[in-house]
Amino acid sequence: IVPFALDDGQKEQLARIRALTEQYFADLFDGAQPFDFFSAQKEQGAFAEPTDDLRLIYSYCGLYATALDQDISLSYPDALLASYSDMGINAVWLPALLYQLVPFPFDESFSEGWQERQARLRELIDRAGAYGIKVYLYLNEPRCMPNAFFDAHLELLGRRDADYSALCTQHPAVMAYLRGAVRTLCKSAPGLGGFFAITCSENLTHCKSKMTGEECPVCRDIPIENLIAEVLSAISEESRAVDPTIRTVAWTWAWDDYMTEEQIRACIDMIPREVVLQSNSEAMLEFVRGGVQGNIRDYSISIPGPAPLAKRVWEYARARGHEVCAKVQINA
Repeated sequence: IVPFALDDGQKEQLARIRALTEQYFADLFDGAQPFDFFSAQKEQGAFAEPTDDLRLIYSYCGLYATALDQDISLSYPDALLASYSDMGINAVWLPALLYQLVPFPFDESFSEGWQERQARLRELIDRAGAYGIKVYLYLNEPRCMPNAFFDAHLELLGRRDADYSALCTQHPAVMAYLRGAVRTLCKSAPGLGGFFAITCSENLTHCKSKMTGEECPVCRDIPIENLIAEVLSAISEESRAVDPTIRTVAWTWAWDDYMTEEQIRACIDMIPREVVLQSNSEAMLEFVRGGVQGNIRDYSISIPGPAPLAKRVWEYARARGHEVCAKVQINA
């Protein structure tokens, strides 16, 4: 299956890029070809012992945001899953929108194709499961909607931004949708490993997940930690009601931008103990290089963590019975 058809002009452009690359960079990797590492790994015996600890990875060839709109083997081919299994990886993830996986009760036109996406998700769960790998969905929920959507649903309007606005989680219908969608999806995709969620920034979700635009008058005086805990609790409780083994991972990305450490601790106190706390390992790690001072915002390879902030969050979460995990990002 070819996910994106190219016209003749685009094919000519790609051929020119290839020719230039081969002309100027052919010797850069001592004759190695793309994807050689698959066979090299087998020859070198890169194997690891199984573990119950979460080892979660994203596919280097994954189609971001559209993986479930295509043949799922494009993003997670068997060779990749087998390779991951050999290395001791026991979970893979891909981003998802709830209203694209289950019918959206407010306007089902947004859900067109949900049956096919569900079928591909089930296929991935089964195929990955054959290698001892669970599937996790990355959520930013309840996801904001185009402003035109609220012409017919003004009562659901939360924080208003330029093009999209929040579904206010203080409206009972919104939380009923979030809980119902998670429960329905878990029933429809048996064997799902879990979810992990950003609840600050990235995409507008609850009314304080971003601080741009017009604030929500309903949520104005509600502490942000309460809104975050409400969303995480809903995802965890509804998924575990279907299958107690399903994990919810709370990614603390940008929490330090939106909350003090006291608020972070208060948020941890409010979420179910079954929720795993995930922090960027190197975030906010200070360094000096060549006399220049800096601060790692998200990730680093050359300045490894864990940073003091991550260690403090993990220590507090562990003391309250939560599992914890580190998020690292390694790109080439």
